[in-house]
Amino acid sequence: MAAIKRAAAAQRQADLVDLAKEAFTRAQVAWLLRVRETEVTAMLQRHRLLGFKLGGRWRIPLWQFVRDEPVDVLPDLDCLEQTFPVGIAELSRWVQQSHPELDGRTPRDAIAGGDVDAVLRAAARHSRDGT
Repeated sequence: MAAIKRAAAAQRQADLVDLAKEAFTRAQVAWLLRVRETEVTAMLQRHRLLGFKLGGRWRIPLWQFVRDEPVDVLPDLDCLEQTFPVGIAELSRWVQQSHPELDGRTPRDAIAGGDVDAVLRAAARHSRDGT
């Protein structure tokens, strides 16, 4: 049993290392959003931004940013995180894959297009059924 737990922990760490390749640092997000790093920390604490620590430093996955000018953050990430509580690595994979129940869109694109409720329903279904 201990070996299984160690293997699972090692896999979670590997997933975070992979995810960090497509993530900003706290300083980069501050520059991008034109705010102070302390505001980025507050956004992380309020779950307005989703992130994880790797090597003691925050990493914030790129998918949650709207690339319009000025750059902004996707809305309702706190609700998405509550609906999809399995972890940032799996959530990040899920939001970037197209889904039939979202008319073939990715959840990220559906949220950016204003269809948050459909994404939350799909996230709840995925969390419940694993689909």
